[in-house]
Amino acid sequence: MRLQRSTWSLVLTACLLGGVVYLLETQRQTKIGEIQSTAKSLFNFSLEEIDGLRIKTEKTSLVFEKRDTLSESQQWQMKQPETQPANTAAISFLTDLLVNNKPERSFPLSLEQLADYGLDQPIATIEVQLKNHQIHELKLGKPDLEGRSLYAQVDNLPLVYIVPIEFQYAVDRELKEWKESP
Repeated sequence: MRLQRSTWSLVLTACLLGGVVYLLETQRQTKIGEIQSTAKSLFNFSLEEIDGLRIKTEKTSLVFEKRDTLSESQQWQMKQPETQPANTAAISFLTDLLVNNKPERSFPLSLEQLADYGLDQPIATIEVQLKNHQIHELKLGKPDLEGRSLYAQVDNLPLVYIVPIEFQYAVDRELKEWKESP
């Protein structure tokens, strides 16, 4: 059985196109892998750069400032609603989440969708003031369908991040839990 010239040219064209598609897909998968492996934290600052925190929840508004002390245990001062030393463990838990947490994923957000994710009336807003006087903001919205993560928005960017539920645990505390115990 002998194939005609037009059949051979079709077979050759199909092989070439298949090879091109294969190469493009492997490059795309490599880039996706690189992006996922280099997924960055929610914010691009270190613990040492944080100078203050403001936490607004449905119940209260709290303000904390970092003090320049040699003692690691007396590093944070509550400024609102009372002025007194803050619970370093509670502050450390929150700041560690802010600096070291990598969101599970993110996706685009339009203004019309804010309510869908609970970001129009967030359960908490965390403002972070850095030593260079920059202020960053994290809004925590509704839990996801499984209840293991929260929807979040960083610096009012048109993106929704999926962050661990631990953020809610970090901010949803009674006032006495934010105070340094005697």
